[in-house]
Amino acid sequence: MHDLDLRKYREVWTDLNRKLHAVGAAGGPGAALHALRLQQLAQGFIRDDLRSMLRLIFPDPMRPERYFAAQFNPRRAQRFAGAGRHEPPPGAISVNNGCFLCPQNIQWQQEGVELGQDIELNGHDYIAWMNPYPLLPCHAVIATRDHLPQAWRHNGSGCSKSLASVINDLARLAARLPGWIGFYNGEGAGASIPQHFHYQFLERPADYGPYPLELAAAGACVAGPEVRDMYPLDFACWRGTTKEVAHAATGWLETWITRPGTALLTANVIAVAGDSPDQISLYFVPRDPRNSRSPEMTGLIGGLEVLGELVFCTDDERQRLVRGEVDYAAVERILRSVAAPL
Repeated sequence: MHDLDLRKYREVWTDLNRKLHAVGAAGGPGAALHALRLQQLAQGFIRDDLRSMLRLIFPDPMRPERYFAAQFNPRRAQRFAGAGRHEPPPGAISVNNGCFLCPQNIQWQQEGVELGQDIELNGHDYIAWMNPYPLLPCHAVIATRDHLPQAWRHNGSGCSKSLASVINDLARLAARLPGWIGFYNGEGAGASIPQHFHYQFLERPADYGPYPLELAAAGACVAGPEVRDMYPLDFACWRGTTKEVAHAATGWLETWITRPGTALLTANVIAVAGDSPDQISLYFVPRDPRNSRSPEMTGLIGGLEVLGELVFCTDDERQRLVRGEVDYAAVERILRSVAAPL
């Protein structure tokens, strides 16, 4: 019986990818991800339409042009419980301890409901999946087809991605998706599935302006990429063509990784396409995996939080928001609590 289900799943996958390819050829990769989202909503895989999400803005009382943001997103609390079956049916095999991003598992875990889009990038095979508990309306998880760890290696190995590969693939994905924000959460820096390599991509809603980290980078006047004392977190940033940014960032990081103490660090890496064709901005935020959470938050601090938008999901956190206990100073304090020196 399982063999029949698997054969049908592959047929549906092939047909869907044929349609997504046509949509992407006509409207670009972002249009294909939108089509995948609509298909997954219709299938019932995406569990949250975000109608219950509340977004708040906290201006800096001293400089109102600066701000932080927070969202109350109650369905995010359910994501760690998983969205499908945990034991394979007769005839199916669980691989890599039931990893939720391995396509071999997803077929039986989601009983054929979850489907993805095949993506080839720099000779690497990825699959775009929709997040069932999204942070923003269009939220894709772009994962390697192969089971590789989220943690990078300085020069890479047969079982991991190199730091240069992490940067290059993220930059090129971002360049394909203008209007989207892509980020890599390192292990201990917000990665909720550290056993399988993946990026997160979110489409920026039309009524959203720049995120606080982007504003801080725009206001920084520095000779090199390193930015300190402009934001609660140290970061490095680059702007230019995809090729220029990837080359400059990987060159700088090859030196940075040799500095005393950095070998133990992880990072959030964020890439955003610019207004002009083939122009991107890349942000590198070092993180210490031994200090990955804030005592003032239940959730992980990943790429969206590093950008300046915290995600709260529990009823206690909702009450704190209602009582006004979360403000500009509180968000700044939370981010500073996980800061690592550049």
